[in-house]
Amino acid sequence: MQQTTEVWVLSSAVIVLGTIMGFAAKLITQQVIKRLDDIITELQALTKVTSIQEERIRTLQDNSVIYTSTLSDHAIQLSDHSHRIMKLEIISKEN
Repeated sequence: MQQTTEVWVLSSAVIVLGTIMGFAAKLITQQVIKRLDDIITELQALTKVTSIQEERIRTLQDNSVIYTSTLSDHAIQLSDHSHRIMKLEIISKEN
């Protein structure tokens, strides 16, 4: 009779311990999954920001090329005007 009682007590303790461990494992797993979902959400937000910044950088680079080209064109025009003015001054002094 005493052995049967011991077996029942030990079996009950094992069942209770298994239930507690299962519950703890479930809680830990839920927390890990929640944190992974948070990380994925943060990565998606960072990816979106990175994409926007890449587009802005490309736009700035394109604008830089356009401005550089425009400045070069204006420098050439100024140089041409300067040469014309010098020629006119020389002609004016000769006359």
